[in-house]
Amino acid sequence: MSPLRRLCPLCLLFVFLLGLSQVLKAQDFSIIVLPDTQNEAQFFPQVMNSQTNWIAQNKDALNIQMVLGVGDIVNDGAQTAQQQNADAAIRVLDNAGVPYMLAIGNHDYDGANPKVSRSVTGFNQWFGPARYAGKAYYKGNFPSGSNENFYGILTIDGKQYLFLALEYRPRNAALDWADSILSANPDKEAIVVTHSYLRTTGLREDTCDTQDMPAGNANGQQLWQRLREHPNVIMMLNGHFTGGSVSHRQDVGDNGNLVNQIFADFQSFPNGGDGWLEILTFHSDSNTISVQTYSPFLDQYMTGASQQFTVPYHNPNPNTGSSTISGKVRNQSTCGAAAGVTVTAGSASTVTASDGTYTLSVPPGGYSVSAS
Repeated sequence: MSPLRRLCPLCLLFVFLLGLSQVLKAQDFSIIVLPDTQNEAQFFPQVMNSQTNWIAQNKDALNIQMVLGVGDIVNDGAQTAQQQNADAAIRVLDNAGVPYMLAIGNHDYDGANPKVSRSVTGFNQWFGPARYAGKAYYKGNFPSGSNENFYGILTIDGKQYLFLALEYRPRNAALDWADSILSANPDKEAIVVTHSYLRTTGLREDTCDTQDMPAGNANGQQLWQRLREHPNVIMMLNGHFTGGSVSHRQDVGDNGNLVNQIFADFQSFPNGGDGWLEILTFHSDSNTISVQTYSPFLDQYMTGASQQFTVPYHNPNPNTGSSTISGKVRNQSTCGAAAGVTVTAGSASTVTASDGTYTLSVPPGGYSVSAS
């Protein structure tokens, strides 16, 4: 008698269920982040093409579920030639059936100067709501008829994720809209992409970093104060700042949710950015997210600690462990760094360094921070 014939029906059912559980085991999936492509779109379209062609070719091998652009698709939203180059590269994703969402950057406004004019005719002509028509993941936008702010929802491995693209330094009305979308979808983990938020230093931009926009627009710190209230926000992505490549930080939201924040920008590198992009791989089983910086154009990886790292996916120690509070103190009138200032949170205190930065080690909890 064969070994299979000796198995009882109940045993066969157990073997079947065991195999089924392994099939249904959570799979790793990837999200690709396209940093500012503006110089590629204007001067080196072949480099941008190499990025989207690589994504299309590796969508199955890497289980790529979404491509997120952090803004500055082009150098000037009103320039047709630049838009045509960007359109040709992104159409590779259309043809391959790869979902994508491209946020607006300051250069994507007509004339590349949103402080003077918030005209978005060019951006919406090429990357507005009409481009996403028929894409099931595309769910809505604000204001009406414009993709300055929009969102999408994808089901990945049986779980729904919300992707929210916010305008360059959002206005209050845009933030109110974002609040409404996040509040209406509390069951979906949310990834937010906006052009300007985290700086090359790993600090969020503040009032002193927003001279190219009216004071009423939210800087990075103000945006964090709004979004930290939502328990479903797990990640924020941005570009914009030159002089660096990748930085990241982690903060805990008001409801104990871990929020990973990642900056990437390579526009000042050769060939319009050398095709560098970010590969974010979500490992649900190990509760980690691995980040790799890769260039399809060069077929190379960056291996520095800031360009290749692993972070927790969800908060691994919501009520235990150690934590830190970090920031920078500036002179309110001059924006200069304030050195030698005493910063206090709870029973912990420290003195700011020569560049105004500080770090405090504190137990998990909520704190008010004072500087004197």
